[in-house]
Amino acid sequence: MFRKAAILFQFLILLATPCSAQKHNLIASDAPFGAGSTIKLEGGLKIERGLLNGVRYEIYYSDGSGRFAGSPERTFDPQETSSLLDWMVGCSKDSITDTKSCWMNHGDFSITVFGDGKTFVHIGDHHYPSSEITIRVDQDAPISANSKAFSGAFSPIISDKIVGRIAKAKTVTTRFNRWPEGSPTETWNVFGFNEALAYLKWAFARIK
Repeated sequence: MFRKAAILFQFLILLATPCSAQKHNLIASDAPFGAGSTIKLEGGLKIERGLLNGVRYEIYYSDGSGRFAGSPERTFDPQETSSLLDWMVGCSKDSITDTKSCWMNHGDFSITVFGDGKTFVHIGDHHYPSSEITIRVDQDAPISANSKAFSGAFSPIISDKIVGRIAKAKTVTTRFNRWPEGSPTETWNVFGFNEALAYLKWAFARIK
């Protein structure tokens, strides 16, 4: 009887606790990511929305997830077409090793930042064994690598060079060999890239 009463008491305390206090935030920061943004609690979730350099964004402090507009026209209205047109972002912390990481992706292109300081540019998924991944920034010479070496990613050294180049570019084209469909090719503009990348670095430094 005592045990049941104790459980009931704990349950009543939980109900009386404000919803916002029940949510653990992976990203810990009193100051917002973007100046002039708005931070609200919605359903107990801390959400920030704003504009950074004309790029619309929204981020969730609970898990570091969110999105940055992939074009100036994006409004994040529910009636808009697929969010695949945007930069999707997120973070994680391994519950056993405490390994931290943050990522951003746009279609078949993604960047992951790890706690050891390494950054990987990843192209596609379900690669044909030992097939190539290729990226071309603007009209530069294409950069290719064997997908097997880093599980569909470029080496950290090459990845850093690619990221630095995209930061000053206008368009990017990627290609890889997906099992069993073949070789999808994507070309996209870099709108929102620098802002999403800045968020990755900001969020990573604040993972609790």
